[in-house]
Amino acid sequence: KYPDAPNVHYVYGTYLMGDRPAEALEQFNIELQRSPEHVLARVQIAQELIKQGEFDRASPYATEAARLGPNNFMARRVLGQLKLQAGDASGAIAHLEAARGLEPTSPSVRYHLARAYQRAGRGDDAKRERAEFSRLESIQQRKRGRVNTLGEEPAEDTGRERPR
Repeated sequence: KYPDAPNVHYVYGTYLMGDRPAEALEQFNIELQRSPEHVLARVQIAQELIKQGEFDRASPYATEAARLGPNNFMARRVLGQLKLQAGDASGAIAHLEAARGLEPTSPSVRYHLARAYQRAGRGDDAKRERAEFSRLESIQQRKRGRVNTLGEEPAEDTGRERPR
């Protein structure tokens, strides 16, 4: 009904990402035609291209997303991830540290930062980030109900609140 409204194609693309990534990419590109400075559409395109192993194609999207949205942790994380993939550990660290500063509770930022530190020969920093990744990932899994505090699968939902 409103094909030219900002964010319409972006939102539709996020809806399609799970089952129809090719169609999602089309929607994100349509969004960029209508809103050329749309940071998250660029991030989504870069992430999907990374999943497909198309790092060279993903790089311009990630670079531009980080330029347009320097305070967007996802843009900085994706660019850091690509720089790490390209062998630029110091460039990766710069973007991933910025992403960590913007979103310190993101397990994915900590994971990629640990890898970047390891590649840069900063073993103690890598160890610290791996530990923080594990801690944050555990918290997120508990919030999603995947494991309880004992590391077991959640019990059947009885409608009663679990003890804390």
